[in-house]
Amino acid sequence: MKHCFGFVLSSFLAATAYTSLTAQDVGAIASGNWSNSSIWTTNTVPGAANNVYIGSAYPGGSINTATVTLTQNHSANNIYLGNGAGTNGTLDLGNFVLTANSLNIGSGGTGSVTRGTGSFQVGVINISNANTILSTTSDVVNTSIILSSNSSLSLSVSQVLTGYVAVSSGSTLTTGGNITATGGYWVSSGGSLTLGGHLATSGDGYSSNGYIDLRDAGSVLNAQGHDITGYALQIGWNSPGATLLNRGNLTLEHLYVPDQAFQLSASDHVAHFHLRNGSTNLGTGASVTGLYLDNSSAT
Repeated sequence: MKHCFGFVLSSFLAATAYTSLTAQDVGAIASGNWSNSSIWTTNTVPGAANNVYIGSAYPGGSINTATVTLTQNHSANNIYLGNGAGTNGTLDLGNFVLTANSLNIGSGGTGSVTRGTGSFQVGVINISNANTILSTTSDVVNTSIILSSNSSLSLSVSQVLTGYVAVSSGSTLTTGGNITATGGYWVSSGGSLTLGGHLATSGDGYSSNGYIDLRDAGSVLNAQGHDITGYALQIGWNSPGATLLNRGNLTLEHLYVPDQAFQLSASDHVAHFHLRNGSTNLGTGASVTGLYLDNSSAT
């Protein structure tokens, strides 16, 4: 079983690139307060229609290292902190709220968020290039989380996402409560996802929605005793070596497991269990509608 995660991710990146091109780009030419028009390339204060670059070689006139501080609530289209090799961008929220379609941290450089009691409310958070963000109980991400290139994000509270979660290339995501993502979850290339609450996806399997996919060797989902609910869970089905640790109850339409022994219990509810080159002991009371064995055994 394969799905089109690459297409979904590419669609998001294309959409972000499109909004970047159609919105006016504004870069910081000095450190200072967001509301000070003189620190911006356009000599105007950026707002909801603008793509904002802090610590960036783009657009022309921007400086590679900058810190911009909120002194009131502000909004933007897409925000980039540390955009380009050798850049360093810091957003100081102070005690205020920043709202944006996306927050992109470390697109080749170093990006950071500091604050007093302030928070961000964004559609997408995209962290790369070994950058780290610690969220607070007031931060909100409502569409997607994308982590790559040894980056990390720690969530403090439960989140409900209409998009997806992608953790790749040695990156780590730690949740601080329940997390739901309609589009599903993809952990790959040594990425890890550690749960601080139950994990769910409400997708129905169409266009890969509803999948929890531990894609390949080194990919880890540590459930820490929490439940997993979704359309399908794949544990290294397309490439072996992924790991599911310390799981709670499973509620799934499909479970795909290769190359290992995997046991179900009476508290699990799996409609279709696909097992390849492995073994299983279903356990007394285990709920399985269909069992599909490929060079495997079941008792």
